[in-house]
Amino acid sequence: MLALALLVLAAQEARPAHAFTGLHKGERADPQGPIAFDAQDEECFAHLRLLDGESGAPLQGVRVDTWTEHLDPPGWAVIRLDTAVSAADGSVRVRFRQGVVLASKLVISKSGYESQQRSPEDGELFLLRAHPLVGRVLDLDLQPVAGATLRSRQGCLHAISASTAKTAADGSFTLEDFPLSEDEGAELEVFAEGHLARGELDPQVLRQQADEALVRGEHGCTILLARAVACVVQLCDTQGAPIAERQLRTNGCPVLLCRTDATGRCALPATPSGHSLDLETIDGGPPLAFSIPAPPRGNVACVRALGADPTACFGPERLTPVVVDLQVLARGSAWIPVSIFTESGFVFTGADAVPRVPRGRATLVLGSMDGFYLREEEFEIGAQPLRLPAPMERHYGTLSVPAGEVGAHDLLLAQSGGEGWSPAPAENAGTSEWFLERPNSGACSIARVAPDGEVRLGRAAPRPAGSPIVPLRFSTLVASGLGATQPPVRITWRSESADGKLEPSSGTVWPAAMGSIDLEKLDSCELPLGREYYAEFKAQGAVPRHVFRTAGAESAGPTALVPRAQLVIDGDAELAASFDGPIERRDGRFVLAPAPGPLCVRIWHRDGTLSLLSLVLAPGEQRTLSAE
Repeated sequence: MLALALLVLAAQEARPAHAFTGLHKGERADPQGPIAFDAQDEECFAHLRLLDGESGAPLQGVRVDTWTEHLDPPGWAVIRLDTAVSAADGSVRVRFRQGVVLASKLVISKSGYESQQRSPEDGELFLLRAHPLVGRVLDLDLQPVAGATLRSRQGCLHAISASTAKTAADGSFTLEDFPLSEDEGAELEVFAEGHLARGELDPQVLRQQADEALVRGEHGCTILLARAVACVVQLCDTQGAPIAERQLRTNGCPVLLCRTDATGRCALPATPSGHSLDLETIDGGPPLAFSIPAPPRGNVACVRALGADPTACFGPERLTPVVVDLQVLARGSAWIPVSIFTESGFVFTGADAVPRVPRGRATLVLGSMDGFYLREEEFEIGAQPLRLPAPMERHYGTLSVPAGEVGAHDLLLAQSGGEGWSPAPAENAGTSEWFLERPNSGACSIARVAPDGEVRLGRAAPRPAGSPIVPLRFSTLVASGLGATQPPVRITWRSESADGKLEPSSGTVWPAAMGSIDLEKLDSCELPLGREYYAEFKAQGAVPRHVFRTAGAESAGPTALVPRAQLVIDGDAELAASFDGPIERRDGRFVLAPAPGPLCVRIWHRDGTLSLLSLVLAPGEQRTLSAE
């Protein structure tokens, strides 16, 4: 076999290289020997060309990892399927499918550039220079939260993060390469043990807030987390046997992991009070899913996997109806979800139907459509139907907020002492009162977070005797907004080619906290002075340019765009391929419009051999290569 391999290798080396006309000095056409083009195998790879977002130049040394998502078998565990590094021309070829294992995400990283998490699609990909995010994480009493995890999120909730960081003892953090690009929906997630997790934090608002705080001598942006008490559950299979040493994840935003111990118990990640929690196993064992509405707190609840049938396990004769009186809450259209956790692990829910429950001890949990936990109580289920009144006023108070204190898109976070409290839903922001769970005594801390990054802290005093109404104002400024009161600055854009000629341009501008502005039919817009924005400029026949700027600090004159080159390949060429993107075939010739710089092109000849072209194209250069 070795001798045969050597003979084949010698035959390949003896084959003369194909000649190409049109190559310049120092450029090469290397023979690759006989090769069978397997289109099916090629479909298992992503072919990319990594470019600098500002200059459009090819980037060498960019690392690309392909990762699976923990969804369906055999991808329960997160697997790195392949790793590759870009060549001098910025090209990289990385496998994302191996048999039945599919890697759905690419994690792309290079020192000095922002990491990205992308789908495995062919073509050009632009990387932006790193712009570190610094800040601090505090609770609602403005105490530092140590050991909190911050991670970037782009695209799918199930994929691994492109970049992560942890807070120090004083709550400070530095996230070196937090992605900024808007086309993949970059955002930030923050979570810490004993606190409510937060997700979907806007990267540009955080960056702007951090930069303005640093100018004032403060420590970057401020992110608040409300304290919360995690509940403990014992997870069982459909037969009631505890599932020991199993890895699970939550379904929601952000995605969090937990693990059961030898008895099947685990402390669930803190969630907003009264909110449901869905879990699924991800460790390669038998797949199990759990739905836990309004998780109980303070007591260990047993929960069976979805699919368990109480009638089959106990027989209809051992089930009894439980009737809950829901007449106490009669404000508007609100209603109360009811969850009954039995000692056998069955969870019964519903505010309309009368659940039939196995006899024995059980825990009743009441919530609300507004997402606020109201009451939890243990009781004994016997042979007779049990009617449980719900005197919620014992644990239920009303916070009265003056008109104009909270905007329609503000977020409220709340905590009371050591007890977890939920964020108020945004749809309540148009009202003047919030019907929230709160203890009868003790002060509540509530934060209001505006879309522009302004954070204010409110304090609710103990409820006055005989009154459920507690007035609330947000008087303490914790973090400033984005300076919307600054004078407006007009931003203009025009594209200019290498010869100084202006060309029609298009693109998009994403100012912090202002959505996006389409440039297709505009030639300018106004932004507040000092407002940071990310922009993508495009023009016909030019390489897109990505910039991160501050209004008022733009360079004078047009925005210069680098013209694309044009490469035409004819002669003895049966097939041509490049990592730069698709190659058009026109009248038997192959036409490519790549970004200038180093470029590799593969040419399949009619005799079955392959040539690898290594050349360098200048901006706007038009070149024709003929294969002989």
